[in-house]
Amino acid sequence: MSLSPTAMDPEQFFADVIADVTIEMDDIVTAQTLKRKRELYSQVEKLVGLGYPEASGRPAQNFRTAALALMDGIMTTSKENFLFVVPFGLVPLKFQFAAIVGDARKAGCNCRIAPDSVKLWDTDDRIPTSAPYLVSNIAVSKYERTFPDDRIREIKNRGRLPLTLAEFLMAIVRFPKQIRHRSLIAGSRYGNGATVPCVWFFDKEPMIDFCELRESYAVKKRVEKFAIPHCARRTFIQSR
Repeated sequence: MSLSPTAMDPEQFFADVIADVTIEMDDIVTAQTLKRKRELYSQVEKLVGLGYPEASGRPAQNFRTAALALMDGIMTTSKENFLFVVPFGLVPLKFQFAAIVGDARKAGCNCRIAPDSVKLWDTDDRIPTSAPYLVSNIAVSKYERTFPDDRIREIKNRGRLPLTLAEFLMAIVRFPKQIRHRSLIAGSRYGNGATVPCVWFFDKEPMIDFCELRESYAVKKRVEKFAIPHCARRTFIQSR
């Protein structure tokens, strides 16, 4: 018997995976597959615990169902890392950042974003505004004393996709101890596109700022190095 994940009850499916119950070989072919399903389960339940469903106005079941719909996207490349991403149209930026920092008042002080009148937008117009999705094969390129837009162009020429701010926040949730770089978030832009968000850390706490691309980030911020996070692909829920 082989059941499609999307045909199963999400809560029961994830309960089976995390409990390591006996599942027929047709359903879980390798231990690596089971490991990746557990990883997806862990990411979704972390967000549930942080209150993402309540902030979205939707039940936790919807997040688990979305994860099941995306399951095939993590099966074809077993060695790649991946992130379950919740866009700001579903759970607002201010809530997501406060959930990461753990203190809404402190998060408000740490988030120096562009004025509300200047719209934050993503460069990949395929990204849904109100549905979770996956990003895969996340990596970071580090640079020193250079113009950011030149480095962004190099990354795109390699077929890579710069992470958006929502994606990078998920990376902080998933890898809180590893993400410590001063990072330009080149997959998101402000206004006419000449300004991008940047995230840096002070006393192990993330700070959101913004940066003009045509100025050297290193010189402007008086730091020697910065990073640009990027991924290989994005996987979206297919409409039926």
